Amino acid sequence: MTKYKRIINGECHFTMIELFDDVEKAANNSNNGEFVECKIDNLRIDFTKVKRRRMKSNSRVRLYDKLEKEFKLILKHRETGQCIRTLNAFKRIPKHWNRIIKVENAEAKRTNA
Repeated sequence: MTKYKRIINGECHFTMIELFDDVEKAANNSNNGEFVECKIDNLRIDFTKVKRRRMKSNSRVRLYDKLEKEFKLILKHRETGQCIRTLNAFKRIPKHWNRIIKVENAEAKRTNA
């Protein structure tokens, strides 16, 4: 599935209202209080970009398909004994698992960032 990302660049004036327990905490801008309200005025949009977002899930699906194909090849020859094709398929399984883990970790980092 293809997703599109819209990035809107512009400027505005805002008024943010927060509640504090102490005057000194309220006077310091680095402190965060209890959020009450935010008003936006004079919104001006300079430009908008639309980008196609590449989904890595397609590559993950392809990797799972390759892994399943290797397992099916091994299970197909289970009764007749091992041949060179099943031996090579068995050797490729850890490679496919490592690639799947790398893709899933990259996607997890991207979503958490």
